[in-house]
Amino acid sequence: FKQKTAYEISTRDWSSDVCSSDLGSIKITGSGVNDFYTYGLDNIISYDLKGNFLSNIPNSVYTSSNLQNFDVTFNTISGSIPNFSNSNLQSFSAKGNVLSGSIPNLSGSINLKTFDIRYSKLTGSVILPNSGNLQYFDASYNCLSGSVDLTTSPNIQYFNVSNNYLSGGLESLGLINYNLQHFDISNNYLSGGIDIDNLNYLQYFDISNNKLSGSITSFANWNMQYFDCSNNSFSGSFPYLQIIDIESAPTSSLYYYNISNNNFSGTIDIIDHYTNLQTFLCNDNKLTNYTPLYSGSSNLFVT
Repeated sequence: FKQKTAYEISTRDWSSDVCSSDLGSIKITGSGVNDFYTYGLDNIISYDLKGNFLSNIPNSVYTSSNLQNFDVTFNTISGSIPNFSNSNLQSFSAKGNVLSGSIPNLSGSINLKTFDIRYSKLTGSVILPNSGNLQYFDASYNCLSGSVDLTTSPNIQYFNVSNNYLSGGLESLGLINYNLQHFDISNNYLSGGIDIDNLNYLQYFDISNNKLSGSITSFANWNMQYFDCSNNSFSGSFPYLQIIDIESAPTSSLYYYNISNNNFSGTIDIIDHYTNLQTFLCNDNKLTNYTPLYSGSSNLFVT
């Protein structure tokens, strides 16, 4: 007798017995499944059910003590997500559904690393778990409101809450997350200033289309690839990206730079080390003496 530890369906094949307590994981993707039950599946540690027609998630999933990974991406699931009480859960993805209600209280999932709930209809505020394990959080394209605080998840690397209705200041963001690499709060109603000092690992930074103001001081980061603070009310001098260590980073990774539609003033300077720069947008500011130096890129678009 060979114990069955995994069950996988990628087409409409129901010849096997899925209701086995011996299973460790279930994968049913793109198969048109519209319902599933967890009776007798207490030992399941991984569900991959993306790309079906599921309309609900059994409550037993949220309370399962063994579940580690759960993916119901791109289904038709509606209703709210209850609070988690699973301390072993590491990954939860339900993007591309029609979920409503608020982001659940994740404090019980102390080992959660990935939470992806984008493209839905969630309301309420952004709630992050009080955990040092969370690395990936995406709640973009929802109807969230209120402010944001990253201080409860100091090791987060990917944070995206773009295209919501968030408001208030950014002082509560607690940008002391030195490991932060991807930060996107674009297309909200956030106001006040922002400080990006000490974020040396930041690669993607998009705060465009908000109500932000104040100045952005020159900052040192050789990992930055995408920088967009356009369509705000920033003022002060041109935010200059410095190359910290020319020997270890002889060229910058920056390929997109957009500060358009603000109130920046002064001169513009592009140094030779921006060899990968493809787009540089600075229109609709109060900049003078526009004399960009050679960037080393033959495909550079400047406006």
